Formats: sequence, C-alpha cells, structure tokens
Amino acid sequence: MNEYTFYDSLGTQGIPRYFADAKKISASNDALLSFINSISNDDIASVLFEDSLECFATTDNVIGSYECKVNRETASCGLELIRVTASSHANIEGLQYHIQLDALLTGKLETTSQTQKETTVFNGRTLTKVTRLNKITDGYEINRELVENDEKSHDNIFYTNECLEGFISEGANLILQRLMTNKKSLFPFEAVGLDSDCVPCLLTYVDLGDRNIVLKGEEINTSGIERRLQSSATIPTSWQMYFMTDGHLVLRMQAGSPVTMKVSEIPKRFVQDQYLRKPDIITNTFDWQEDTELSSRFLSRKDAIKADHFQYLRNNPVVNDMLSDFLQALLMHKPENTVEFAIEYSKNTSSHSLPTRLFLSTNP
Repeated sequence: MNEYTFYDSLGTQGIPRYFADAKKISASNDALLSFINSISNDDIASVLFEDSLECFATTDNVIGSYECKVNRETASCGLELIRVTASSHANIEGLQYHIQLDALLTGKLETTSQTQKETTVFNGRTLTKVTRLNKITDGYEINRELVENDEKSHDNIFYTNECLEGFISEGANLILQRLMTNKKSLFPFEAVGLDSDCVPCLLTYVDLGDRNIVLKGEEINTSGIERRLQSSATIPTSWQMYFMTDGHLVLRMQAGSPVTMKVSEIPKRFVQDQYLRKPDIITNTFDWQEDTELSSRFLSRKDAIKADHFQYLRNNPVVNDMLSDFLQALLMHKPENTVEFAIEYSKNTSSHSLPTRLFLSTNP
C-alpha cells in the first residue's frame, strides 16, 4: 500500500490519502477482452459520429444538454488514435454543474490520456475537480487537482498495469457502448473502472433488452445497456442507456438522479461510406517480335512509313540538295560536336532567323 498526500495552495501538507495500488480487482473480463480483440478498423469507423441530447428534470423542462463526439486523430509518432470529447451541463434548482471530458484511445480502447473537469456551483461556492490520467510504460499515472473557491489541493496516484487489467476509462466506455450495440455483443461484461475517488472498482455491463421509444410521434426500436460501478467506498452507481441500432444514444438515466437525458429529434442514422476495393491492375509486357499480330502490324506500318518518306523525297527534290550542302559543310568544318553543328546549319533554312555563326563564317 502506498501513501499519497494532498497539498494545499501554499504547499503545506494536507490530509494523507491511501490507495491500494497493488490490489487487483477480480473481474471475469475474458468476454470483454475477447470482444475488444475482435474490434476492427471498420468497427471503429462505424462509431465516428456525434450524439446530442437535452437534459430534462421531473417537470419536463429543459435544464441542460449533453454532447459527445468521436473522431480519428493521428499522433505525432504516426499512431492512429481515437479522440473522444464529451460535455454536459445542467441547472437543477440552483445547483449548476458542468462536466468536460477529453480522451485519446487506441483502436483496442486502451486509454493513452484522459482529462476530466467537473465544476459545481451552489450557493455562491464553486468547486472544480480536474483529473488527468496518462498511460506510462508500466501503468497509469493520475493527477488530481481540487479547487474550492481559493483553496487548492492536489495528489498524484500510480497504478500498475496488473492492477488495472481490463481497465475501461470514461472515454473508452462511450465508444464501448456504441460498439456493443453495433456488434450485438453477448452480455454481461465485467471490467475494471475508477470511482469518483480514482479507486479501482468492478464495472459491469448488463443487457436491458429492447425497448420502443416514441419521439416526435414516431416509434423507434432501441436496445438498452446498464452500466454499474460497484465502488467499495461509496454506494454502487448505475446508468441505463438506450441506443438506436447504429449506436446513437437516445436516452440516458442515472439511478437516484432527477435528470434524464434524451434526444429531442430522431438522430439521422449513421451510414458508413462504402468504397470499392482498389483493383489489382496487372501490367503485361508485350514482345512484338514474338507476337504474330503485333509483328505484322509493325512491319506493315514500317513499310507504309518508308513509302511515305520516298514519296516526299520525290515530290521535294530540294531536300537532296540541302542534304548535299550539309554534308559538304560538315566535311569543310569538321566540327567536334556534329549535333550542335547541324542545329546551327539548319537555322539557315529559316527565312525568319538571323544569320548564324556558321553562315557568317562560310560567307564572308
């Protein structure tokens, strides 16, 4: 057992906190690990969309909202990651709260980093809690900061990989539930989570079956998932979520909370873009001398070109005189660069060009 200590804003020692980072939570997570290993790139692509819900109190008045976005992101090292951003805010009888979440995950739902900020305002007092989680080589490092008005405290926690085997963070949970709905996975699942004090606890997912929900006069079929967080320090917490067949969240309830989150409009069903597989184009090498048809075409064309050439010479006898003059000039000058000499000589045949060096030297 390791000891971690809070410090206030002046750097003085606060209340000691103890975290059993060597204690492993016993979870039958074989089904979860099997499910995670089955996740493909196409599965991830099917959950890259946005959810938007409104918060309602018991009076059916809108008191807040909830948004969640999932998209791909490439890290500086070139690794393809998934970014999850979510936020919710509400005002319940003078109690205002605002929760923000930003997480980066791998394709197998391993959390590389996560920042969660919770702000509560009540009776003029503001309480802000920021929890930062980062994956390091041999485990997870957690930094928590608590600010109440002008008083600040913080602590650092470390858990080994063995302690958090089968860990599902808040960000990973949002993707996992969408994937469970899309892939119609078998329940129940057990995993490891963190409670509000960042203490490892058992996390379970239970199938709630199908439920028809009426929105804007239209009935839609949804499937439900219950998520239970069984903390040893506080009472268990559970959430009930209902999703459309494509993974869109349409209803969310927390046990004991007067707030219900639900969509005001039926989400447009997510349709993943389909691309045709790039065809395998085989480049064939043709040997015209070995191919009878190609050889015949080449030879017949060759004879036609030669015939056209001779016909041109017969129609333009001046060409022979020009060639004779060129050869005579070539013998007279005996240039080192025959090609350059031919270029200079040919300029004399143009009525628009100036006299060349060759012309000036041969015609004083």
